[in-house]
Amino acid sequence: MKNLVLSALLLGLAAPAAFAYSADGQTLPSTDRAEIKRIVPNANLDNLTADQAAALGAALYSGDQSERAGSIRAILN
Repeated sequence: MKNLVLSALLLGLAAPAAFAYSADGQTLPSTDRAEIKRIVPNANLDNLTADQAAALGAALYSGDQSERAGSIRAILN
């Protein structure tokens, strides 16, 4: 019984990491990529670092609409 409970606990702890894995290696969800391309059409989203992806995600969901394009450009440059 203890093994079953322990196994369930370990599986529960590992599940979020499994769901967060992106099979294509992208660190930014495709919906965020599409929104960034809509705001900054010539944005190059290839070879993003994890820090850049996190900053881009934060820039998309904070601040005014008018500030987003400038923030995205600053992160990518």
